[in-house]
Amino acid sequence: ASPSNNTADIAGFVISPSNPAKVAYLFDGVTDNKYELYVYTPSSSSGTNVKVSNEIAYSAGSVEWASNYWTVDWVNNIAIYSANDSSPYKYAYTAKLDGSSKVKIGEQINVSDVDASMVVGDNIVFLADLDRGNQSELYKANADGSGAVKISAELAENATILPNFIRVGNTNKVLYVSTSGTGKASELRIVDVVTGVDTLLNTGSQLNSEVDSFAITMNLNYVVYISDRVYDEVNELWASKLDGTGTPVRLNPSNWGSTSPYDVAAFTIAPDSNTIAVLHDSWTIDNKWVYHITKIGTPSTWVNVTYNSSTTSASYAAFAPAVFSANSATVC
Repeated sequence: ASPSNNTADIAGFVISPSNPAKVAYLFDGVTDNKYELYVYTPSSSSGTNVKVSNEIAYSAGSVEWASNYWTVDWVNNIAIYSANDSSPYKYAYTAKLDGSSKVKIGEQINVSDVDASMVVGDNIVFLADLDRGNQSELYKANADGSGAVKISAELAENATILPNFIRVGNTNKVLYVSTSGTGKASELRIVDVVTGVDTLLNTGSQLNSEVDSFAITMNLNYVVYISDRVYDEVNELWASKLDGTGTPVRLNPSNWGSTSPYDVAAFTIAPDSNTIAVLHDSWTIDNKWVYHITKIGTPSTWVNVTYNSSTTSASYAAFAPAVFSANSATVC
């Protein structure tokens, strides 16, 4: 689209898998920092740009540009996005990719604030604080925005669900984390969007423990996550079965504890769904980081790889691709 805003930016884009020349993108071409959703379709001449999102009257309004706030379903020809278009509150919308049929999700039950959203099968899953102020919960709605119902488990007082929920492969299941509320631990849960069955995966966690980053193995059998579920402020690496059976498995040495405050900083799962590269700090050497290899099936296999005195992000970014291919699981 041709901008009238001289400092216009593209905040994000997704490409159609069936037509690599067709792209959906967020663009503040009219007013600075007021992003709108467009779709570019190629043609024999120069192609066309169609604005998909609704008009934004609110002076500080915008389509939320973070990647988990908008989704394009190329198969069903719809976009799902969040926008504070008429007030400070965010609402979720669906719209056809030709700009028609714009529908506010959950309008009939007075959605007050919508965060992340995604398509799961025939449903839209979104995060909103519909009935408990400042406590975001997961809901599902039909593709046309109707029939919004809550699907996440009841939250503890002062808890909320984080926006980094993910779909489990191409299944109807969603993995999510709720923060630790009053008298409870942070919970890692999986919910079936169709049946509504919701299962706690990190059973037995200490009060006030947190779940940090997590990733699903490519065979969809396990979720691997960082958590201080045993010792406060000691982040360890754990794995839980996605079907909810069994108990969480510790993937680092069991002698870690309050007297040896190691911390797992990051990890990468190999495409074999079993081998994991782990980055943690060295308790005995200040400002140095230790890499190990462990396996879900044999957690006692804890192999030292290297020491590195550079920063966490730089050393890990250089190390992980050298060990595993680009098909490794994404950590959330």
